[in-house]
Order: sequence, then C-alpha cells, then structure tokens
Amino acid sequence: MAMSTTDTSMVQISSKQDAVVAEGMLSYKLLSAEDDVTSNTVMKCFASIEAFNEQSAKVTKEIQQRDQDDADKLQTGVDADVELGVLPKLDAPTYMQIDVLGKSADEVAGIMLEKCGTAVDTGCVIVLVGLSGTGKGTTVKKIRSKVKNSLTWSNGNVFRSLTLLAAAKAESLGVEMKDFVAEKKNLVALMESLTFEDHGVVDGQEIGFDTKIHNEELKIGPLYVNQVKNTTLKGPSVATNIPTVAGQSQGMVVQYVDKAVAKLQAAGFVVLVEGREATVNYVKSPYRFCLSLQDPTIIGKRRMVQRMVGAALKKLNEDSTSKECMEALSAALSSFATTAAQ
Repeated sequence: MAMSTTDTSMVQISSKQDAVVAEGMLSYKLLSAEDDVTSNTVMKCFASIEAFNEQSAKVTKEIQQRDQDDADKLQTGVDADVELGVLPKLDAPTYMQIDVLGKSADEVAGIMLEKCGTAVDTGCVIVLVGLSGTGKGTTVKKIRSKVKNSLTWSNGNVFRSLTLLAAAKAESLGVEMKDFVAEKKNLVALMESLTFEDHGVVDGQEIGFDTKIHNEELKIGPLYVNQVKNTTLKGPSVATNIPTVAGQSQGMVVQYVDKAVAKLQAAGFVVLVEGREATVNYVKSPYRFCLSLQDPTIIGKRRMVQRMVGAALKKLNEDSTSKECMEALSAALSSFATTAAQ
C-alpha cells in the first residue's frame, strides 16, 4: 500500500525531530567512544543530508566489492590447497544469522552469549563472520567486556610471522618471493618455526599463550608475536610480501589456527575468531554467527560516520559544545564529499 501525503509528512517530521534530539546529544565524550551509540547518534543527525546519503551509498558499494574480491581470493587459495590435499574438502558449516539492524552491540553480544550457554564458563571458540561494517569488531569488544576469560585471535599475525621468515629465507637464497612461495614445501618447512603454546615466563616476563617465531638458521628469534606485532611484524619486508605469501599459505595457516584455538579452549579461554568464511570454516566450533543487515546502506553510513568522527575529533576537545561537534562533523563530511568529487 502506498503511503499517503499525510503519512509521508509524518515520517519527515519524525526524522527531523530525531535529528534535533540526536544533535543535542552530541559531545566530545560520545564521539570519542567511537562505538555503536556514536554511530547511531551521528547517523540520525545526518539522516536527511543528501551529501551524507550519497557518500554512504558509494562507500557501501566499495566495501561490498572489496569484501567480495577478498573472499574470492581466499576461496581460490583454499580450493587450491584442497586440490593438493593440504586441506580436506569441507561441507560449509551452519551459522546462526543475526540481523543487527536496530540492535545495539550489547544486544547482539547478548544473543551470541545466550546461544553459547554455559560453554563460556568452561572455555569455547566463537566464530564470527559478516560483511565489513556489520559491527563485528564492536560486538567482539562487547563480548570481551562481558566475559572475563576471553581473548581474540588474529589470523593476520600468523600470516605476518610466516612472511617474516619467508622474506628472510628468499633473501638468503637470492630468489624472488613469488618464485620461493611457488614451491609450497618451502612454506611448509618454515611453518615448523612457528609454535603456539603456553610459554610461561621468559626472562622474567610473563608470555603465556602466544606464537613463538624461532629459526636458528635465519637468525630469527625467539620472538613472541604479542611483543613484536606492532613493530617487527609491520616492517617493510613483511608489508611488501604478505599478499604473495598469504596467497600460497591458506591451508597451512588454517591448520595452525585450528590447533592453536583448540589449546586455548582446553585451557578454559573463550576465543573469539573473526574472519572470512573460506578460512574460519575450518575452525572447529558449534558456536558460529554471521552478522548481517537487511538494509546494506547502513554499512556505508557506519563507515562514513567512522571517518567523519575521526576527522572531527582532531578539532574538538572535552569542552566542545554539541553545536561545535555538529559543525566539525559537517566540515568533515564536506571535505570527504569534495575529495570524492575531484
């Protein structure tokens, strides 16, 4: 049934009222929280702003295309490893679908934890997938705040660790990285330099569960990922070569991750594994969730809000008024729109 003129007018009035209320809620504290409350408030403020909706639509398409490209590349790598026998052929596991539209991150986290039941008290693995912008990161943070003995797992750090070793080995052999990784046995051998376990105390420092990188031949290590993830593992040799290495090591990393999270679960941890289905499908767990949005344009709106808030915060302080917050956000939007048009 089509909406009458009166109904349309009421919707417009309601939207304007929501925007006025939301603008009054703006503050430096709210913006600096950069959580789901921040996103929802700012989206209400700009709901009727044409530039915001146009830029958000473009961002949504960019995110969807990038996610699809990444998923295709990962699936290609996994399929190749299945063909080689590195990975078993897998029937896609079932994920509980959660439409996050209209739900706070607290509510989404609550749904997931309720599904897990008492397993969170003894240790379990929670697998989370979904398009970029559906709130996976925020939901993980909420769960971490609710579950004391919880942690997140990063597949990226394993790929980076392997890339560090591969770059050093290729350089020692005087060969190009693409030629070195073409022989999968080279990467298989280097994976033996990575070990995940409870390392306890090392040199007076508590290491606990972590990936150790140690290769005497290459004079690398012992290094512990959590100590070097923002330094050595983000160096130029890793950043330059990780796409090449990752494309040839999906199966190896998947197997490594599955064994690592199993050890954490056995130790009583609640492990949150976030990633693409092509790889996390191989992580053994009955607790699997996929976040989605009935209205995909929200994905772009959330990302636009993140960008606008990031830019606005640089011009604001704790004493900034709601009006000044709105002005800073509007200026950020105008800047992004102008840049996109060039």
